[in-house]
Amino acid sequence: MIDRIFTTLSVLPWTVQNSIAAKKQELSAKYGAWFVVFLAVLIALCTAFFLAMSAYCMIAQHGYFTGNWNFKKWFTSVELECKPF
Repeated sequence: MIDRIFTTLSVLPWTVQNSIAAKKQELSAKYGAWFVVFLAVLIALCTAFFLAMSAYCMIAQHGYFTGNWNFKKWFTSVELECKPF
């Protein structure tokens, strides 16, 4: 009887620790997927904006569209320009 109690008490912390680790991993995977979806939507919106700016420049302004992207230290700079032919 005492051996059974001792065995149960010695295994209990490992069971709780494994349960917590499994739950943490499950939550990490669940919210990690949302982050990937957010990035995909953000990239799609940026691409659509770029294509719309290019089409407007070529059709309405009769020019060509050029752009520049810079990344310095912590900030990102995007420059858009519509140049006539």
